[in-house]
Amino acid sequence: MNGSRVGFMGRQLATWRLGGWAEVNAKLRIRKVRFFYNCSVWINAIWAVPVVLLLRSVRPIVMIRFGSFDATRIGHFVLDSVRHFVEYRRQPPNTIDLFWFGPTCNTQWKLMVRRSLPIVQATRWLDLWNRRLPGGEEHSLPCNNGGVASIGKILETVGVGALTFLPSENDEALAWLRGKGWSDGEPFVCLLVRDPAFLTLDALQNKLNGTNTHQKWSYHNYRDSNIEDYVPSMEWLANQGVWVIRMGKIMERPIPSRHPRIIDYAFDNTKSDFLDVWLFANCSGCISTATGIDFVSCVYGVPNLFVNFAPLGGLWAFHEMVAVPKHLYWSETGARLTLDETLHHNYGSSFRYAEAGIRFADLDSDELMNAVQEFWKRVIGLWIESPEDQLLQSRFWTAFQAWDGFDLNHDTIHPQARVGAGWLRKMGEGYIFGAVGFQSDR
Repeated sequence: MNGSRVGFMGRQLATWRLGGWAEVNAKLRIRKVRFFYNCSVWINAIWAVPVVLLLRSVRPIVMIRFGSFDATRIGHFVLDSVRHFVEYRRQPPNTIDLFWFGPTCNTQWKLMVRRSLPIVQATRWLDLWNRRLPGGEEHSLPCNNGGVASIGKILETVGVGALTFLPSENDEALAWLRGKGWSDGEPFVCLLVRDPAFLTLDALQNKLNGTNTHQKWSYHNYRDSNIEDYVPSMEWLANQGVWVIRMGKIMERPIPSRHPRIIDYAFDNTKSDFLDVWLFANCSGCISTATGIDFVSCVYGVPNLFVNFAPLGGLWAFHEMVAVPKHLYWSETGARLTLDETLHHNYGSSFRYAEAGIRFADLDSDELMNAVQEFWKRVIGLWIESPEDQLLQSRFWTAFQAWDGFDLNHDTIHPQARVGAGWLRKMGEGYIFGAVGFQSDR
């Protein structure tokens, strides 16, 4: 007992030395939360266990299932709720699905899910005890089942605007746009570029959710980009009469541009969870580095341009999009990775790439400009694809689908899914077929 107490006190002293009293208090708050949670689990068992057993007993007549959402990150939240929404519409008449919310990252999406699915918070205890008691598998709905790999065919059945906005919500968002100088009918695109401030956002979300998981997302820092590289492309769009709204909850640096059609929403004091969702759902196009909330655009049928993203094997080919990934080079030789090598080294961690001797290079401003111009011309129907471009696209997708990890990451290829034509021309057939002597241009 004394040894245990000494060990506990020693750990607290070590925590204080590393993080100060703030860290100690955070750990104590977590212990308090866990204590009250465990008390709630057993108090609610008094009614939840008998109800679970009763519901199991009537399974031949009516099937009642319980589920929740992976809702602490917006991309997972949208993906998971849309999947549940589709399954809910398909369920037989004698099946009843009930859902509950844990900590959620976006109040607007939570509200829209509540309007579309039966949310009963008391279901939490039924779900928990159903999972704890043996034999309840048929009553449990999976959370984040299948990830992005299985979403293509699901989106085909959803239809645009399945989770709809209220007329009052549309009016509110349009009034916000008009207040920025926008006029009805003018196109606008959402731009989202992940930068190192994402780590700050992660810490904030943990704090708001009452968690202290010490998650460090630095292993995703290969996904970061410099917003300054995007300014020429943003100003080109703005000069075409397109409003550009730079999205983001927390960003490192403002946009160094004063163009009147560019809105730095990330630094706007009127931003909100509601506008986060509405703007992505209603924009004319979405340009992003594939961060998560941009998945809202996919759900609502908005074309996407993905730039400076990795890994290539995870590109969102289930949707109408143009993709131009980051450059990958062998650190030792400076040679560019071929398509086969890129797909073989399909990692989700900066550390794994470093261990494999691979370095990243962002697209430069000219490459971004080419990608944005191609994307927008495709959106408005002015892009003309040459026979050379068609051949390279066909060869790329044939090689991509032959990758042995394809079935694990993809269920379908959208007929309007493309890799950037200019980028593919620059890479050439040596990239696709792994030609000897395929070298870096940097």
